[in-house]
Amino acid sequence: MFTTSMTRSNVPGSARVSGATATGASRKAAGLAPARGANPPPTSSRFSYPSALLTRAASKEDDSLGQRLINAVTVALTNSPINEGKKALAKAQAGEYDGAAWEAKIKAEIEGTPVLVYSWAGCPFCKKAKAILADANAGPQARIKILELDEMGVDGKIYRAALSGITNRTSMPQIWIGREFCGGCNDGPGVATLEREGKLKPMLAAAAALKA
Repeated sequence: MFTTSMTRSNVPGSARVSGATATGASRKAAGLAPARGANPPPTSSRFSYPSALLTRAASKEDDSLGQRLINAVTVALTNSPINEGKKALAKAQAGEYDGAAWEAKIKAEIEGTPVLVYSWAGCPFCKKAKAILADANAGPQARIKILELDEMGVDGKIYRAALSGITNRTSMPQIWIGREFCGGCNDGPGVATLEREGKLKPMLAAAAALKA
């Protein structure tokens, strides 16, 4: 309701309303506009999703989009002349080595190891890939082999050069599960992609590479 004070004007038969105050329904009933600065009425949230769920969904979508973009860029680079230059550089850094013997060594490791990871200890993508495998319960240690090439001196450089002749890639990580090449972290398809699609654990299980 209105709270008013009435004062007579100079015009006979008229009255002026001063100091009128009204809120909510009383202003609406009087046909007045809402008071300036008044809060709007609450809207129903019956059909709205909790913000936390929307945030998680957006985060997963952003992560998926980022992985697809990384994969597309990697594929494009692998099929470009730039990759040939990277392979040539890797071989130059390795120096003289027996290519056939090293290729045979790597293939024997692939055949004899359920999960094989060629990695660089300081590489963030390698760290992420190894964390994904650990979260997927990969192991025990006898079933997974991780070689940190940047900690192996000249042999690490030779490994990288020899791997480039097998996979056409010079970047790390390079991962095999059950003798199947899985690429790296986000590409080729990558263990992050396999994990997101629900394919990683079945592959590890098929390779008998899950901890009991």
